[in-house]
Amino acid sequence: MKQDSVEAQIYLANQRGLTELDWLRSWQVFNFGWYQVEGRQPFGNLQVLNDDTLQAGTRLRMQAEENTRVLILPLVGGIEYTDEMGGHAFVAAGQTLEVATPNSLSYEIANPYEEELINFLQIWIHQKTDAYRLTSQSFELSPGNQLVPISQDQLYYIGQYDGRAEGQYTLTDPAKGVFIFCIEGAFEMQNRLLESRDGLALKHADSIEFEALSSGAIVLIVEV
Repeated sequence: MKQDSVEAQIYLANQRGLTELDWLRSWQVFNFGWYQVEGRQPFGNLQVLNDDTLQAGTRLRMQAEENTRVLILPLVGGIEYTDEMGGHAFVAAGQTLEVATPNSLSYEIANPYEEELINFLQIWIHQKTDAYRLTSQSFELSPGNQLVPISQDQLYYIGQYDGRAEGQYTLTDPAKGVFIFCIEGAFEMQNRLLESRDGLALKHADSIEFEALSSGAIVLIVEV
C-alpha cells in the first residue's frame, strides 16, 4: 500500500492527560475520566492506554467495562492484582497480566513495596468475551532487536533495540489499525520521530518499518 494512503496521528507524551495526586501519577493517552479533549477518542477497539506510577504501599482501584480485555505491563517493579471475581496475581517487569471479562469488573492494583515506586501500563481493548479469565506470562527482551509477543491470543508485541537497529512489523490484517507506543528511547517509525512515551496510531498500513535512534530503545506495538 502506498505510503501516502496511510492515516497517521501522533500522541505526544507531554500532551497526554494527567492525574496527579500525592500517591498516584497517571498519564492518559486517550480520553479517560476527567480528561476529555477533542482528538483523543479511543483508537478503534483500543479504549485505554494509561501510564501509571504508584507510591509505595498504595492501591489504585479501577472499573473495567463489559467485554474488556485488560493488559497490565509492569515497567518498574511489580504489581499485586486482585479483583471482585477472586482473581489474584503478582507480576513484575518482564511479565504481563491479562484479564478478560464479559461483565464490568472492579479490580485493584497495589504497590507491595515499602519504599519503591512502581510504574506500569494499563491497556484496555474492547472485545467480546464469553467468560472471565485471568492469565499471566513472562517474556525476554534479550537478545534484542526483535519483536516479542507478550500475549497468548492478542496482537501485543514489545521489542528492545540497539541504536540504528532496524525492524519491521507486518499486520496480520491490513484492515485493522496499529498503535505504537515508545516506552524508552527514540525511534524513527514509518518516517516519523517517536520519543519516550510518544504514541503513533496508523490506519491502512500493511507493514511498519522502523529504526531505533538510541541504544536500549523499547517499543510496544498493538494491532487492533
